[in-house]
Amino acid sequence: MKKNRQILYLFVFLIAVGAMAVYGKSATQEFSPEKVTHYLNNMRLGIQDIYNKVPIDQIREKKTISKGQLDQLIEGSDRIFSSYLELKAIGLEFDYFEDTNAKMETNLENIHTSLYQIKEASNGDTRLIARQIASFSEVYNFLWDLYGLDVYNMDLDEILSEMEKVSENYEPMFETYLF
Repeated sequence: MKKNRQILYLFVFLIAVGAMAVYGKSATQEFSPEKVTHYLNNMRLGIQDIYNKVPIDQIREKKTISKGQLDQLIEGSDRIFSSYLELKAIGLEFDYFEDTNAKMETNLENIHTSLYQIKEASNGDTRLIARQIASFSEVYNFLWDLYGLDVYNMDLDEILSEMEKVSENYEPMFETYLF
């Protein structure tokens, strides 16, 4: 009798584990607007960090960028880029987005890579030429246009579409590495 109870308990336990596993998988497959909002907020915070910690006027006036400022730019661009990739992954997973001509990812990747190249090429403060200063200005304009999107009243497909439209406006400049 005791042996039959143990087998019964084991059987009930296995059913419970199986049910939890199925429930866990279905729970992760559900679309979560909170995740979208989280990643949008991260993107916006990355843009705010760049604007607040490394003002473009400072770069224009001094015509140099310090190692600390470059680190802040890289950190902010990394936050923006990774948050966008997560949004895009959610969009692809739930068929909100078709990855046909994603200019946004290319633009963010070029910005991020360019900043890393500047960091690797310099040991301290980096003196900037006029073309580099103009590129920084374009990056700041691009980020400001992204920041200005009213994305909180849109669905994910509209958000990604609007971001692509902003990217298309800056496409010719971001076709190659900026700096």
